[in-house]
Parts: sequence; structure tokens; C-alpha cells
Amino acid sequence: MLERAEQALQQSVSLTSQLLTFAKGGRPQKKVVALRPVIESAVGLALSGSRVTPVISIADDLWPVDADQGQIGQAIHNLVLNAGQAMPLGGTVRISARNLPSAEIRPGPPGGRAGLVEIAVRDEGAGIAAEHLPRIFDPYFTTKEKGSGLGLAMVYSIVRSHGGNVAAASVPGGGATFTVLLPAAARQPEPGPEAGETPPPQPAAAASSRSGRVLVMDDDPLVRDVAGALIRALGHSVSFADNGEAALGRYREEAAAGRPFDVVILDLTVRGGMGGAETIRRLREIDPGVKAVVSSGYAADGVIADHRRHGFSAALSKPYTLAGLRDVLDGLMWRVAPSP
Repeated sequence: MLERAEQALQQSVSLTSQLLTFAKGGRPQKKVVALRPVIESAVGLALSGSRVTPVISIADDLWPVDADQGQIGQAIHNLVLNAGQAMPLGGTVRISARNLPSAEIRPGPPGGRAGLVEIAVRDEGAGIAAEHLPRIFDPYFTTKEKGSGLGLAMVYSIVRSHGGNVAAASVPGGGATFTVLLPAAARQPEPGPEAGETPPPQPAAAASSRSGRVLVMDDDPLVRDVAGALIRALGHSVSFADNGEAALGRYREEAAAGRPFDVVILDLTVRGGMGGAETIRRLREIDPGVKAVVSSGYAADGVIADHRRHGFSAALSKPYTLAGLRDVLDGLMWRVAPSP
């Protein structure tokens, strides 16, 4: 039950993050993603409890893409949900995905493999009137009584931010087809759980590979409390600061006392104080070798998406899980010589 509650939390976090990104124009956090599990998960969630039957056809050799897994999953979810809503009495939604090598490409952006990945969502609904087709991706435009007009606008925003194209075709009475084109990635996903899948939950008592000293800077007392409990559960000691100025002072004090911090976790936005971006700049003046993690609830200004360029060694999106926190700390601890 706790695992299901966490899954529900992550779904709400994902939706909130997408709304913030859509409103503020945040950049996607890209990595190489295998699309099959992303598509299957999005379809299952979008049509859960409905009378619509999905038929999924995905090429066995489908190329991966460079993408923000959460954003692309949200875009597919919105397209499938839209297709389901077009058939209130039930029907079939056909979702397909295939490679488009360079010789087959319709006008669109070039991909890393000189090709594109095409995702198509087809419904059997009443179709879209010709006069509405040019406006279906406009924010707040909708022909549904209970619709907000944001679903397809978010799809358009997400796909375009990934260097892709999205188009719609429809014949009144003959259903509608939405087609997404995304540039293919030049490399394969990293080894491990299949890209797009949520890794299995880790035991709460599983400790990290080595213990260390962690400094957490966050202006939210609740976040500090929870982060501290997670870090201690992983076998590390933890100290806290509520803004960048306090973090700098604590970092200097512990270094001077011969107890340097192995890792620093910095909140990106601090109300009324120095945030993570300025803090890491000043920390690197003190210690060019500092291992710092940027933490934030969304990537509104691109620091999370391109954290290394801003001086951070890793990034954690809030709310972070025990497994995610452990992976980040282990990755950084492994590269840091143990403190005397």
C-alpha cells in the first residue's frame, strides 16, 4: 500500500512538474530513453477504467531517443487520453511506433541516426472539424464541455522542445490521427533497468557503499527533516543550512576543523536568501573540488537540465526517493577520497 501511495505521489509530482515547465518554459532533462516502456505505461494510465481498448504496435528495433522521460510520457499520455475522450461509448485506440530512416523522412528535424522515430495515435471517434484543426494545439482552445484546452497544447510544447514535430489529421466521422516525430538518439540507453521503467523499490535499510558527511541546504524545514532521515538511513552523517550564506559558513568551519563534507546538496531556489546557483559559484572559489548536487522541484531556468555547466556534479529532482538519493550519493562518494 505504501508503494502504491508513492506511485500516486510520483504521478501527481510529474503532472505538477509538467504544468510548471509548460507555464515557465523549462528545458527538458534529456537522457537516452527506450520508448516501448514509456508508451506502454502512458497508454495503461490514460485508459485505465475506460471502455476504450488499446492496440499497441511497436517495432522490435525501435530506436531510442534523447528525451526527458517524464515529459515524453506526459505527451503520449495526453494524446491517448484525448483519443479515449473522443470515444465516450468505447472503441479502439491504435498506438504505433516505428523508425523512419533518412530515406523515408517527411519534412522534419534531422535525427542523431539520420532518422526519426514516429509515434502515431489513431482513434475511431467523430473526428475533428476542418475549421478546428488549425487551432487544436492552441492553449485553452477546446470543443469539450469539461476540457481545459491544455492537453494538446502541452503535447505541442513538449514535442517542439525536443526538436520534434507533431501534426493532426482527421476526416469528420472517420476519427483522428496524431503523429509525433522525434529525432532518434545516436547511442543506446545506459545498462540497467529498461529505460522508461520505474526501478523496483529498494529496501529502506539498504545502506550506501561507504559512509560520508553530507551538507543539505534547503529553506524548507520539512525537506531538511525528510532529507536528513533518508541520508541517515543510508549510513551517512548530515548537517543542515537554510540558505547559501549559512551553507558557506558551515562548509568553511568544517573544512578548517579537518572534517570536510563529502557531498553538498543545494536547493536551487531559496526565499529571501542565496540560492544554489550563487552558492555553488562561491563554494567553488573556496574548494574547486567540491561535490555538489543541485535539488529542485522543476527545471524552470535550465540549471537542473544542464547542471554540469553550472558547476554541479549531479542533480536531484524533488521529491527524491531513497533509491535516487542513494544512487547519487554513491556515485559521488565513490569518486571522493575518504576523509581522514
